[in-house]
Amino acid sequence: MASPSPTSVQYVDEPPPTLGTRWRRLWEPPEQFLLDAGKEGELLIGRVRMGLTGVLLLIPLTSLLVAPRAE
Repeated sequence: MASPSPTSVQYVDEPPPTLGTRWRRLWEPPEQFLLDAGKEGELLIGRVRMGLTGVLLLIPLTSLLVAPRAE
């Protein structure tokens, strides 16, 4: 009988998870690295939004300063 090759995958026969197991896993607290990544992402998006808001605010301010007053 031939031995399994080093690249072959061997599966362990495990029973499928029950509904209760899946439900508990769904409500487990997230991993710390995911929380850290989410926090960094939110800070980056907040900075981008503030930058875009500042740039877009320049348009009406420029119009107020450059355009002549209509009287």
